[in-house]
Amino acid sequence: MIVGLSVVPLAQAQSVTVLTSFNGVDGAFPSASLVRDSAGNLYGTTEFANPATGTGNVFKLDPTGKETVLFSFTGGTDGGHPEGGVIRDSAGNLYRTTQDGGDLSCFFPGTSGGCGVVFKLDPSGQETVLHSFTGGTEGAKLDAALIRDSAGNLYGTTELGGDLGCASGNGQGCGTVFKLDPTGTLTVLHSFTGPDGASPTCALVRNSEGNLYGTAGAGGSFSGGTVFKLGAAGTLTVLHSFGSGKDGLFPFAGLIRDSAGNLYGTTTAGGSDGLGTVFKVDSTGKESVLHSFANRQGEGRAPFGGLLRDASGNLFGTTSSGGDLNACAGEPTPGCGTVFELVTGKREVVLHIFEENADGAQPLAALIEDSSRNLYGAAANGGRSVSEWSSSSRHDVGECEFRPVSPPARVLSKVEVPANPRGWPQISPPLSPLGWGYPDTLHTLASRCTKNLDFRLEGWFTASKSWTELPLLHLNPRNSQSRNR
Repeated sequence: MIVGLSVVPLAQAQSVTVLTSFNGVDGAFPSASLVRDSAGNLYGTTEFANPATGTGNVFKLDPTGKETVLFSFTGGTDGGHPEGGVIRDSAGNLYRTTQDGGDLSCFFPGTSGGCGVVFKLDPSGQETVLHSFTGGTEGAKLDAALIRDSAGNLYGTTELGGDLGCASGNGQGCGTVFKLDPTGTLTVLHSFTGPDGASPTCALVRNSEGNLYGTAGAGGSFSGGTVFKLGAAGTLTVLHSFGSGKDGLFPFAGLIRDSAGNLYGTTTAGGSDGLGTVFKVDSTGKESVLHSFANRQGEGRAPFGGLLRDASGNLFGTTSSGGDLNACAGEPTPGCGTVFELVTGKREVVLHIFEENADGAQPLAALIEDSSRNLYGAAANGGRSVSEWSSSSRHDVGECEFRPVSPPARVLSKVEVPANPRGWPQISPPLSPLGWGYPDTLHTLASRCTKNLDFRLEGWFTASKSWTELPLLHLNPRNSQSRNR
């Protein structure tokens, strides 16, 4: 789900608009930040989708809310499962990485075939794979967005690979920082060893002198992750190691940098209540906790995304859970998440609390802002859920009627449609790491229904955390006789 939030003076109510809800075929699990062009079009990725393979899409959302799928991944040599956002050059080309796909002879634990690619998508939707990772010392599993310099060089990180003997990598490597030049030549700028960090999953920040700044979500002196600087000459300096106290743990998101050289970011855990922090690292390397998320109703928790900073020094971000602690019941942590502001980097104001079905749930990425101070972001889940479509005995949807034999469970994380002689598409998105539900799956099936079809759903119940087979369901075209089995 893509949402827009109008930022108005704090005494007034904030207005949230749902710009689109993904239906499973056009995308599922948009976990990355968006990019916006001068015409107001938004571009992004979904980690899952594509009815045949479930390996993700690149999409465009125009100012009227019309969504266009620009490219669907097959999970083959073109890549699969893009987890981070896209970047866009002045010619309208989009650049991105994928977690897997590419060189299918490469396999690392944590990938589903292939070690990932860097690709370019031109304005016509033509994909060019700029580099396929081979694992080993080169790196594997690309979770983060790229950055691009004025010469066209791309910089990014791999979560795995590099130094395969590193202290924190269990034989899989602790990850790398790399550069890819316009000719397609890859240079590994740094391989993490554990004490200097491990498992970087964030986009980098580059200053005018060519220094790169980023976070590693694990490793460091206290195994809680690091903030690092990689100098133009290739020397890495650890600016801060997390885990020595209540300074935060596990900085999975990237950093932002102000004109004075201060760095700002989030940690998913740690802090006074162990629920995450917003932090600042100054130019001398001193870390300060600007906010610790508290265990109380209305407060967010577990921020996975980075921050946005405006001209007045206010910081904006999202939390993946918390807010209304009665919402998103049965998920790993209570609450569907929030949008927050740290006024002048200090006082927290919750701008919006997500409620799942109406406006989305689990925002995992940083926000972007337009010139009118509207904020835009993606909620990885929510929208009209499976539970909404299965809560009554009948719904008219698209061309079909959907009749459950008996009400299925609440929210499903996996839907499988068996192959059948009518050529019905296979829809089987993989289970996400935290078992979150996929919106609109039954709606998608029903809206594509043109013939009678019997099928079963296999689902993961968020309450019992167990797999089960649900009752036999039936779809038939509208105005045909409905039947229950």
